[in-house]
Amino acid sequence: MSKLSRAGVLVLFALAFAGCKVNADITVTLQGDGTGTIDTFVTLDPEAVARVETGGRTLETAFPLDDLKKSGWQISPWQRGADGSATLRLQHDYSGEHELQQRINELVGPTKLLRDPRLIRERSLFRSHDELSLEADLRHPSVAVQQDPALAAALQRAGLDVKTLDQQLQTQLREALTVSVTLSAPGNREDTVEVLAGEHEQATAARSRFDTGRLTLFAIAAMLAFLAALLYLSASIGARRERAREHIGRPVERTPLM
Repeated sequence: MSKLSRAGVLVLFALAFAGCKVNADITVTLQGDGTGTIDTFVTLDPEAVARVETGGRTLETAFPLDDLKKSGWQISPWQRGADGSATLRLQHDYSGEHELQQRINELVGPTKLLRDPRLIRERSLFRSHDELSLEADLRHPSVAVQQDPALAAALQRAGLDVKTLDQQLQTQLREALTVSVTLSAPGNREDTVEVLAGEHEQATAARSRFDTGRLTLFAIAAMLAFLAALLYLSASIGARRERAREHIGRPVERTPLM
């Protein structure tokens, strides 16, 4: 597994440009059938772009994103701003909460910058409820070097103090990265939070809908069934009365006495 897979693409950008600004705008959309899309824009400030594009390097060659492409992410070419900034767009569909968690992990790795995605879909006879939530936590960002045994061992063999390195990278991450999260649920229900260093926010977008159309149809069907029962009962009573009248009007046969 490559460093990109372990650390998460957002973290690598932030660490590569320590002292510069990296902003991640993440929009998670939920459809009524439980599927959705993660749409991420990573923007580097002009200083970050100038820093990397030296010695013949470009953003494209400096950051190969083959791992994400192999995982099915659609990655658009870098878009250059008039001020010298650059933006990269990454998109991926998902189906259900489990895959949503998997895609979020590919963005942030084990750092938990984004965590606990929740997807709720409840359906009853007359009510439906769709809810999407996600936490963004920049209080103690970390690249989790110590949680990767293979990486930690390699760093120790190189003579580096893994704990100290993790703390240094955490400081750089706090200074470089800001995150904006927008969640969109069915019915155009949206919630957006912007999280800066040291902050923790939860975004929640939800829609509850009472199906009045279905209730109306149910009421009409119940009324028709009631009327049908009344008609049947009325016809049944009428038939019994008619048989009773015929019985009363019929001559009584007398049995002769011996």
